[in-house]
Amino acid sequence: MIICANWKMHLRLSEALEICKEIQHYGNLIIAPPMPFLSLLSSNYSQIKLAAQDISAIEQDEGAYTGEVSGYILSSTNVKYAIVGHYERRKYFGEDDKLVISKAKNCLRHEITPIVCFGEKEVGQDPIASLENLADGLPQSVYYAYEPYWAIGNKNTNIEQAYNNLKKVIKYFSHLPQIKVFYGGSVNGQNAKDFKNITGLDGLLVGSASLKINELIKIIET
Repeated sequence: MIICANWKMHLRLSEALEICKEIQHYGNLIIAPPMPFLSLLSSNYSQIKLAAQDISAIEQDEGAYTGEVSGYILSSTNVKYAIVGHYERRKYFGEDDKLVISKAKNCLRHEITPIVCFGEKEVGQDPIASLENLADGLPQSVYYAYEPYWAIGNKNTNIEQAYNNLKKVIKYFSHLPQIKVFYGGSVNGQNAKDFKNITGLDGLLVGSASLKINELIKIIET
């Protein structure tokens, strides 16, 4: 199973290098570090698969767009994946499905695989309703990460509800074997094994638990 470690806005460069040194031999791991670290991690640990935490929605490869990073630029750092549509991007920066679709398409233009995040806001809502706009607007060559918003960063997550909803998502994509399905939402060393046992799940998107070497290794090896 693929493990994607989303480091968000955490770690100094020395800490990131230390973690990469310890986990560089794991072939099923994708690291999404802070943007400034991508090039150096690619140079020092070329065997580690790297993901960007975001990508520009602007179609141009280059231009006067302060703060934006295009797929064209990212591809020069050996980035193979990019997380788009994460709950925190939607919550704090107002990103919607239309923008997320544009970002995912920009990934594909530069042979970067988008990991498209989606999820329902409240317990009891239908996870498929939050997915349909994205699935209708994107080709069948992307990865999807189901992240119930109510589970992100929540130590008291209703894991049983998350399991049941995840199974609905997997069933939704069951006729499209080329699509990989990830789960994200308070994944840790204690519950990773339970998620890994779910038939049809291809990967885990791990947040805060991936910042500690021992916890990350436990998730990978469990």
